[in-house]
Amino acid sequence: MTSREFRVLFPEFNAPSWSAWNAIDDAVFGLEPSDRALVERVTGRTVLPSAPIAELWMVKGRGGGGSRFTARTATFFATARDYRRAAGENVYVGIFGPDRKQGRVTFRYVRELIRSVPALDALVVRDSADSVELSNGVVVEVLTASTSAPRGRSYALAIVEEAAFLPNETAADPDTELLRAIRPALARVPGSLLAVISSPYAKRGELYRVWRDGFGRNEDRDRLVVVADTITLNPTFSQREIDRAFREDPASARSEYGRDGVIEFRSDVSALLTEDALAAVVAVGVRERAPERGRVARGHCDAATGSGEDAMAIAVAFDGSPADLACVRVWRPSFDPGVATAEAAQVFKDYGIRTITIDRFAPGLVQHLFRQHGIVCRIAERDTSATFIELLAAINSRRITLLDDPTLLMELRRLERRPNGSGRELVGHPPRGHDDAAAAAANALLQADVGRLRHFGDRVGNPLTGRWMPAAAAR
Repeated sequence: MTSREFRVLFPEFNAPSWSAWNAIDDAVFGLEPSDRALVERVTGRTVLPSAPIAELWMVKGRGGGGSRFTARTATFFATARDYRRAAGENVYVGIFGPDRKQGRVTFRYVRELIRSVPALDALVVRDSADSVELSNGVVVEVLTASTSAPRGRSYALAIVEEAAFLPNETAADPDTELLRAIRPALARVPGSLLAVISSPYAKRGELYRVWRDGFGRNEDRDRLVVVADTITLNPTFSQREIDRAFREDPASARSEYGRDGVIEFRSDVSALLTEDALAAVVAVGVRERAPERGRVARGHCDAATGSGEDAMAIAVAFDGSPADLACVRVWRPSFDPGVATAEAAQVFKDYGIRTITIDRFAPGLVQHLFRQHGIVCRIAERDTSATFIELLAAINSRRITLLDDPTLLMELRRLERRPNGSGRELVGHPPRGHDDAAAAAANALLQADVGRLRHFGDRVGNPLTGRWMPAAAAR
């Protein structure tokens, strides 16, 4: 059964609104597209593949119907194809997303499509929250973007959703690491397909590199690169919503939805720190510094509820020029804020700290929890964005030293500059990323950064804030 014959089983895909996706689907499987002019426009090619491709890279607008398309493709690979396999071996169809919540959207669509056709429903052997096992030996599963997930398995289809937004706790380039892990698993199954489908974001990562080097290449027989805005893919999407987005933040809207057949990677987003600048201030091999008698330490807590996506993080830094980061601790959800606060308070006490700074998250509650353990909290003057901008100057001038902590360094590498809708520059983590450890470390280090204070007689000045105070009150 061809993919064109397969989609006839599902009446919704015969609607005119699906014509663009159906034409792209034809090209993926080496068929003459139902709308060749459209496919040539969204691929930039005049010579289309004459056989099924090995990789589909889709740069698409938000709301374009990508999850439904990938669900149909997953259902086709799971139920309409035969695979050679050893006795007891399973062949997998994997849906990799930035998180399980994202992946489960597509997975629910797959389950719905299978259940809607009695002949396909009859194949179901086991159905769970994250996988469906079929009697033909195929397992459809949803996974987070973990490099360990594909190992030891054979994949007929691997779908990577929102590749421009993949988070990872240890890798600065999570998309690259994930693809390195997936490709050997695909190589075990003849006729397998890698489908990377994402909205564009910054000009970095595998999605951007493939678009830059592969869009419009007629000679590429194994890879198809498609670029299409929301309305091209889904003409039923609200034009009013797109117009609103362009009024409020044109740069964001151009990469989120696109317009007039065009969708763009953002040119106004850039990394805050260079790799060379970071490497120059990392104490290689030092994961933590013990308390030192006679050395003043400063502390900061970046709080969280314990039940959301954010972690709670604390950091301790020693006064000096350079200021030395001594300790970073992170509590990942879910956790009990009361227990985490008690543990954090003990760390601060071990370093002789009785007063810390905190961010603006629920300050009354955080102050109350720490007060129970003898720690006084004061709210940091700078917001997180301003703190990171000041940290940049401290790193570039080598006024601080960092610990060789993988989570901290990953978060620092992924910090980015971007304008908000009003044009003001903001610094923070990328979408679906985290900067909890980085924010805690930055605040502690800037408190301890003696080098940023300029002494003039009996006064001390901070050249970044323009504030002056008696030297005795500066510390």
